[in-house]
Amino acid sequence: MAVTKKTNVRVFAFLALLALLIGIPGTLFLNRQTQDVRTQAATGTAKLYFTPETTQTTPLKAGVDQPISLDVMIDPNGHYISLIKMEITYDPSLFTAPPQAAFTPNPQAFPVTIEGPNIQNGKIQVTLSIDRGDTRGIQQITKVGTLQLTTTKETTQPGAVSFSSLTQALSIKETDSATTNVLQTTIPAYIAIVAEPTSTPTPLPTNTPLPTATPLPLPSQTPLPTATVIPTATGLSPTTSGTTLKLNLLLHGLGTGGDNANPTATGNFNPLRPNKPVTIEFYNNQNTLIGTKPTTVTFNQGTGTFTGEVTIGSLPNGSYIIKVKGDQYLKTQFPGIQDITAGLITLPPVDLVTGDINNDNQLNIVDYNILMGCYSDFLPASNCTDQTKLQSDITDDGDVNQYDYNLFLREIGNRTGE
Repeated sequence: MAVTKKTNVRVFAFLALLALLIGIPGTLFLNRQTQDVRTQAATGTAKLYFTPETTQTTPLKAGVDQPISLDVMIDPNGHYISLIKMEITYDPSLFTAPPQAAFTPNPQAFPVTIEGPNIQNGKIQVTLSIDRGDTRGIQQITKVGTLQLTTTKETTQPGAVSFSSLTQALSIKETDSATTNVLQTTIPAYIAIVAEPTSTPTPLPTNTPLPTATPLPLPSQTPLPTATVIPTATGLSPTTSGTTLKLNLLLHGLGTGGDNANPTATGNFNPLRPNKPVTIEFYNNQNTLIGTKPTTVTFNQGTGTFTGEVTIGSLPNGSYIIKVKGDQYLKTQFPGIQDITAGLITLPPVDLVTGDINNDNQLNIVDYNILMGCYSDFLPASNCTDQTKLQSDITDDGDVNQYDYNLFLREIGNRTGE
């Protein structure tokens, strides 16, 4: 009998130890999985809120038919805010918005109103931007603008004024990407409408916004050199027919192309135009254009780059400066001097700056105005054709909106092509 008890105890201990050993990896996996999810969710830290700050238990009090004023504040919390797209919502049975003064932007911080204010039934939509020459963005707590509403009737519960899920904040910081919404938190305002009249609520004093950077002077436009057919130079031995250059291009805003602010940023991995025409230009050591060769590069989902080949033909053997130009992109030189001989030649990877909407090899006010004319999110485009929309869609997703605008802001550190 004692032997049986000892045996049972040993079996029980063995099973308990086995269960513990099996459970440890599972626990570690669950812990690791929770940490991974938490890391992936941390895409932004900015906060958008109203002042005076309120809660459901400590609302702002106002009488019936009384105007109220709320300041909208942005806390960048480490980001460089460049654009804010807001949809403010409220109960239209409790509040009305004055048609001409529902929202007034803070012109010192956000001098550019891209869209709006567009007032609908219970919604106010507006998109604001820093100046296009501002390379710093908003880096400290700053007033975005002031909201004006008028109460209409008494309530038993505080009425909420909120930011909808369409609300976004974009950044020009070098560690952010052009299309990442860095807004993590939005906080509503609560207003208790009471029968007794109260003094008109006024916003609390807010932090002074950062001064807007002075725009850089825009360079004057110069005509591009006229391309000619590649000639066979007299006295030089031509390359063997079939000499081919292999291309690997990083197009800003697409795939792994990055942008000027963040070369490692990821962009649109599903471009609507995966095949893009480019022109390869050949220059001698005096930087004189010898000739051009058109080709097409194709988006590679695996690498996030655009690849292709171009057959040179009868270009003489020798050393050349080689440049590439594509629609919407500034002309860019491949690094170094390239020795052209017979066979397959792999050129080094090169990245192309986007935003050259009118294809004059410059980023300037002309490109900006075309993009603004085709911008359409809350409202229809103000001045746009099918062709200018195609050119303004620098993120290649079929729309011209806050993502194209913010990418353009991040690119204008480069003003002219090479």
